[in-house]
Amino acid sequence: MSSKFLLYKLLDENLMKEAGIYLSLPKLSYADVLNDEKTIELDDSYSYKINEYDSIWSPTENELQLTQSISIKHPSKLFGLEGVTAQENTLAIAVKIHSRTSNFTENLILKKFGMKDSNIEIDFEEVFEPNSLRGTIFFEYYLIVHELHNTSLFQADEIGMQLSSEPLLAYSVSVDGDGSEFPIEEFHDPESGLWRIWMDWVDVYSDSFDSSNIRILINSAHPLYDRLYTNTNKMNQYTLNNIIVSSIILVIQKAIIIDQNIIDEDMDAEPNSIAKAIWYWVSTFNIQIDSLEDISNSAHANLDPFSKE
Repeated sequence: MSSKFLLYKLLDENLMKEAGIYLSLPKLSYADVLNDEKTIELDDSYSYKINEYDSIWSPTENELQLTQSISIKHPSKLFGLEGVTAQENTLAIAVKIHSRTSNFTENLILKKFGMKDSNIEIDFEEVFEPNSLRGTIFFEYYLIVHELHNTSLFQADEIGMQLSSEPLLAYSVSVDGDGSEFPIEEFHDPESGLWRIWMDWVDVYSDSFDSSNIRILINSAHPLYDRLYTNTNKMNQYTLNNIIVSSIILVIQKAIIIDQNIIDEDMDAEPNSIAKAIWYWVSTFNIQIDSLEDISNSAHANLDPFSKE
């Protein structure tokens, strides 16, 4: 954290109350096979694994609609010497949506407002199409400086500055089950390739599917590293997706073909084990496991995010 971050006034709990800032719990919904809207009832855990709340929703078959309500009853309290910015400036409520496993980052301005605005109501909706999400998606809501016309001592002096030390609201949504999030870590080696996979399990049925036994390693020194997490074109999206798919293929090939483990719905395996992750991939994405070629070809075909476009 930079020293500059600490030198300007931030939104605190008292100012939030004075301004009447309120953020509801998120609402998740989807259309079922009869096209009827189904609401997924959520609690205040702020870490939502969807199938723990609704066992019918499928990331490959159903869209997912997120709705977030935000209100500010007295926005004028945020301006002036007692607020977080000068009276002439404009503030905004923004959201950052990001996910490594789904390979995107999105920053949205939900509502901009000034000193003279009152009783602000925001109903933010985001719809994710079927088969567009994988793993965990993070949502973070902020108050930021949107337009800067004047600056005051000890107040933010750059457009885009966040005006709270923590998000106004943050939560995560996990959209699928065991094996949905491949452990990813980083290493730094200017003389190495973009990525590598590390596998070191003993018992596929009991060893957990986590970074202690298996992980993808992304090389932060590689010239293409920054593009992996920049959702600016399809090639960038495809590269990270292909790394994950190729790693899934290698794990399945080693566990089933090379080590000759039997992995099916009747196996005796621990929850969150590597075997459970493999069965999730095989059963969810219809991966054929009769040979090395079948595993590779079916995984690439069924996990390609653009093959059905």
